[in-house]
Amino acid sequence: MKRIILSVAAALLCAATCLGADNSAALSRIEQMNASVKGISAQFAHKKTIKAAGKVIKMQGDLEFSNPDKLKMTYSVPATDKIDIDGKNFTIVRGKAPQKFDTSKNALMASLSNTLLNCFKGKVSAIAKDNDADVTVSETADKYMVTLTAKKAAARGYSKIVMTYRKSDGLLMALEMEEFSGIDNLYTMSQPKRNI
Repeated sequence: MKRIILSVAAALLCAATCLGADNSAALSRIEQMNASVKGISAQFAHKKTIKAAGKVIKMQGDLEFSNPDKLKMTYSVPATDKIDIDGKNFTIVRGKAPQKFDTSKNALMASLSNTLLNCFKGKVSAIAKDNDADVTVSETADKYMVTLTAKKAAARGYSKIVMTYRKSDGLLMALEMEEFSGIDNLYTMSQPKRNI
């Protein structure tokens, strides 16, 4: 009986260790493939779900990412909206009035800016550290799905972040950011081009 218990325990320990090794290998591969990326352009669809209100908002537009710290998301639906990250300057336009933030003075906007930029860079370990999250990786023949789950609940921030990277070149194809408040933002990229 003792041998059976020890054998089962050893098998579980090996499985956990192997999963950790697989996570590391996949995360290293994603980051290495994105290290040489100078820029990315893509069309995107953005689905925002506000669970408490039972509301779903669908948007779309074009994005341009320039390594290391520029991201511009220009919405065509609604045409008035825009997100622009340029170093420490973060501008959000919803409707007519732009909101401008200095991320060196605003921790919440710095967190959002760093998370978005690091998703495009494939720097999953940095995102996990910034968001105090555990990382799991699953894969199919053509993509890696990376899930970050917060270690503890908080008043603000993300309870879960899911990134889907294309295996062939490491490009981010989908990003889902679920907030503790119950708001879920899903971005799906199409026709991405690298090194623009």
